[in-house]
Amino acid sequence: MSESSISIYCSREVTINGALGHCASLNKSKTFVSDKVIGKGKTHAWYLGSLDTNRTITFVYEMK
Repeated sequence: MSESSISIYCSREVTINGALGHCASLNKSKTFVSDKVIGKGKTHAWYLGSLDTNRTITFVYEMK
């Protein structure tokens, strides 16, 4: 298993509030990152560690 990370990019109509699950914030901010934090927020990138079929992560978005 390899280590991994994920970055999410949104249009101006959508903001990212955060991620729920086994991940760590990489503290990377952009204009589409919401001030409302749900889970691990204030970022658009997370470190996931190793991936397997038993792990889930939920990303929370907000429509403007």
